[in-house]
Amino acid sequence: MVEAFHEDLRNTIRVSPHTAYRHYEEIHSYSDMWKMIRHFNHAIGGRSRCRIATLCAKSFKTYCAIFATILTGNTWVPLSPLTPPDRTVRMLEIAEPTVLIVHGSIDPIIASHARKLGIEVIDIADPDTLLGSLDLASVDVRPDDFAMIYFTSGTTGMPKGVPVTQDSLALNVANILSLVAIGQKEVFADYHDLSFVISVPILFPCAMMQGAISPAVHERDQLMPVAHMVRNQVSTLITVPSTIVRILKILRGTKLPDLNVLISCGEPLHLDVLESSLNTLCPRNMYNFYGSTEVGPWTFHHPCSLSDIERFREFGYLPIGKPIEGNEIRLTDEDELVVAGRQVSPGYLMGVGAGQFVEENDKRWYYTGDKVSLYQDVYICKGRLDSQVKVSGQRVELLDVESHLRYLDGVEGAVCLTRGSDETRHIVAILLSSRDFSTTEVRDHLAK
Repeated sequence: MVEAFHEDLRNTIRVSPHTAYRHYEEIHSYSDMWKMIRHFNHAIGGRSRCRIATLCAKSFKTYCAIFATILTGNTWVPLSPLTPPDRTVRMLEIAEPTVLIVHGSIDPIIASHARKLGIEVIDIADPDTLLGSLDLASVDVRPDDFAMIYFTSGTTGMPKGVPVTQDSLALNVANILSLVAIGQKEVFADYHDLSFVISVPILFPCAMMQGAISPAVHERDQLMPVAHMVRNQVSTLITVPSTIVRILKILRGTKLPDLNVLISCGEPLHLDVLESSLNTLCPRNMYNFYGSTEVGPWTFHHPCSLSDIERFREFGYLPIGKPIEGNEIRLTDEDELVVAGRQVSPGYLMGVGAGQFVEENDKRWYYTGDKVSLYQDVYICKGRLDSQVKVSGQRVELLDVESHLRYLDGVEGAVCLTRGSDETRHIVAILLSSRDFSTTEVRDHLAK
């Protein structure tokens, strides 16, 4: 499966006559992409079986760098320019990449660390960087090779590097294409950070089906997704419910392109959002997916319909559905979901969190920390068993936030909790202190 996936991906990008990238007036073909991939292969010196990190905003060159990394048998390590420098440095220490691809200048802290570790920094904004060209050599890719290393989507706590194997990537893409009615030449919206594992079901099915990626490059694309969708003729939307809610709020009679697929993941999908989506957006298909970086990234799916509103009224939100092929599941006595199968990561880098990956009966099981129960013939996720919460699809450890708040001068104690529904959920901090604090001071402290 792995060899077939790589061959199909390579051949599709190399010979497709269609559009590969679309952002308003900036349009690039797959022919343009293949040329750029060969430039990148020259820039990285024809390396294979290395770890290549990207620390770039979304652009056509960035996507080409990603596909070049995968097609040359290297391991992609996606990092976010929005992450605080000290946290990025920690991720580099854990991932140990050979190459760091950037766009323009980078923070001095990151640059200094890269020099100390001997990481080669390649700036794709430099016109001289991509002058040469090197054809892609045939690479023997093994199923257990690392295709990518994601860091858990949490914005707090110790970063945990999660390897995704070549076998897991190939199986994920095959499952998505078999489960979801994606046609050729679709336009895929990309509204999420590349360091979020939702990039897997966006990037690779898009390329395999000769679709075009249409990213949110500017803040206005994030804030006004409807205008972006209309102008760029988006027909496939893979996102979290909070983005769907934002779209519904600003739609106001605007006619959207004919959505071929609307997929929801990352947060509970509430029934009122489902009803509004089906009645207002009128997608040809809508699915609710569930997964995590460690089981990469989707392990359950549920096709949505209006009949779900009555069927699951007592819960108020949709089930995660049924396990996807290649995943074996069980529930512990505490109703914790445990997953085994080809999609399960080999475990966190540097051996951290070893207790979550357990070898039992010649199988590697991942303990998700999610409380799940069986209802009729589908599974319902009822939240976390620990202090971890999700805000806008991002994992946040409340205990970690509390710990950092206690470093503020004058704070004797701190407790965090969440308020609001899932699409408007936010964190509230209660401080016991000997002085007054402004919200700005607290936020600036935590942002570091």
